Amino acid sequence: MCGGSLINANWVITAAHCCKIPLIHHLNETIKWGGLKVNRLPFQSKVAKRIIHHKYNMNATENDPKRLSHDYCLIKLATPAVQSATVKFVKLAKGYPKTDKMVLVTGWGNTMVDGVKNPIDLQAAELHVMDRKSCQ
Repeated sequence: MCGGSLINANWVITAAHCCKIPLIHHLNETIKWGGLKVNRLPFQSKVAKRIIHHKYNMNATENDPKRLSHDYCLIKLATPAVQSATVKFVKLAKGYPKTDKMVLVTGWGNTMVDGVKNPIDLQAAELHVMDRKSCQ
């Protein structure tokens, strides 16, 4: 399972490694959203199209440091999403956030360092933005 963000009514941005076949076969895959529990997401759409960044290395292995380079994929929804109390489109940044600014991150990703444990409930954390030099 992979997460993504609705950037408008028709498009989701996610990681390119989530769009690699056979992980996602766009004719059979369903995108779900709109809830706090992974097993109770009230809205869904089939995938109409996917666009993997042209510089993403589809053959990169798990341990390859280049695996995360250009790791972007756009997924077009067959049925448009509608904003509601539980659904909001993300605003894409126009630049880098300021160092030490507090940001909120959410997701259902793995919560274990050694092993795999994907939570049922949406996880959230507040983080301080690091400067780009320290991050590398």
